[in-house]
Amino acid sequence: MYLNPSLEGNPYDLQISQYHDRSEQRYYTLSAKGITLYLKETPVEFISLGDWLIERDSFNHIKELPFFKKFKRWKFLRMWRKNILSHKRAKARRQLEERLFTLDDIFRPKLLIHRQYCCDMEKLRFVDMIKAS
Repeated sequence: MYLNPSLEGNPYDLQISQYHDRSEQRYYTLSAKGITLYLKETPVEFISLGDWLIERDSFNHIKELPFFKKFKRWKFLRMWRKNILSHKRAKARRQLEERLFTLDDIFRPKLLIHRQYCCDMEKLRFVDMIKAS
């Protein structure tokens, strides 16, 4: 019999197919002796039927363990959390770079002079100056 791998990602979930319906890239054949994996029409791996059944049962048993059942959800949450923290770090870095401009030895004196001019202008009363002229 010819077998195609399932699209769900379970390597032991094989679908029976006809010769002309088999996958060109990867397919299996099943005989009384065992299962053979073919890649591009070339046999790559053979495993006896008894060993394959033991491996399949072990895989299905391991897949039912709580860790592996929850793994996809945990992985998604960890990636989500990592992205959130990464964005927060990037935002904090940008804010620090913007605010630490005053610590630069070259720009600090100019910024302080500019700040002083702004404070002086704030103290001036333009309305009184217009009336006086």
